[in-house]
Amino acid sequence: MLTANPHAFPNLIQRLCPDILAEIFAFCLPEVTAWIIQISSRDAPLLLCSVCSSWRSLALSTPRLWQT
Repeated sequence: MLTANPHAFPNLIQRLCPDILAEIFAFCLPEVTAWIIQISSRDAPLLLCSVCSSWRSLALSTPRLWQT
């Protein structure tokens, strides 16, 4: 049975290598051919940057997120 203590297990997202996480970040960008865009391509990277300092650092160092 899992414990209710959230600190008992390491943060699984932190265990992903930066390359994999950067690929996941790229999937946050909207498709150009979408009929209705829920989030703009400018807002997606900014949202990723606001999660935590490690995500901000990775997002800022992933050029693909900032290309228009």
